[in-house]
Amino acid sequence: MLKEIYQYLSTPARPYVRKLGLLKESVAMEARYQRCQIEWQLHYNQCQKVILQAVNKTAVKNTIVILGAGSLRDIPLENLAKSFKRVILIDLLFLKQARNQVAKYPNIQLVEMDVTNGLEALLNVGSIDEMLVHLYENSTKLEFDADCIISLNLVTQIPLVPVARMVKKFNADPAKLEKFAKLLIQQHLDLLNAQKGVKCLIADREISECDKQGKEIDCFNPAWDVIMPKVDTKWNWVAVPYKESSANVQKTHLVGCSIWLE
Repeated sequence: MLKEIYQYLSTPARPYVRKLGLLKESVAMEARYQRCQIEWQLHYNQCQKVILQAVNKTAVKNTIVILGAGSLRDIPLENLAKSFKRVILIDLLFLKQARNQVAKYPNIQLVEMDVTNGLEALLNVGSIDEMLVHLYENSTKLEFDADCIISLNLVTQIPLVPVARMVKKFNADPAKLEKFAKLLIQQHLDLLNAQKGVKCLIADREISECDKQGKEIDCFNPAWDVIMPKVDTKWNWVAVPYKESSANVQKTHLVGCSIWLE
């Protein structure tokens, strides 16, 4: 617990990231990884393999951009540093262990960025309609020309905090919440497609919950039924083992990966 408190206090993060609880969540995720290394590392290893597949399909290797770089554990850093002139890793924040990892690679750059261009506005808007207008008028555009762009375990996570905020602050209408979530996901897919070259999406396609008898008690589409690219590779990731659940429920993510060209 003391380590987590120190991480929270010592990690640089913009005020809105702290206010929305995103730094606290990042620290908690790091702590969960330490407790669930076996389950999580299997997933991370699969992510690295898919990223390398995308790299192998990339003809020109000037710049690779990874959205949702996070802990960097699911990224083959050394291989990317050797393969590309420039490696740009993007996320809302980076903990110290991630910063230390990239320190030895002069061509790897960490960029703190909100890929929705809407999180800070969550603190100031007066309604969900106002938030929707903000997203329509301020969709994100990357300043980088990527020969290969990866969205890494990110797209289905994007709506979670914004939707929860809209529910808590405005008790927003379910139909508008659905529209809001779908817009966030679709804008992220559009952001990928706006880049030339190779695109790679690694994302949850289904999340299921089972009790200790192995009976499925819930299963849903975390992409809010937005049409995603066709899956090339998939695997199951036990994101929340029984030992992590106070309700004795295991949560398994079906992760699907897609690689496509311009």
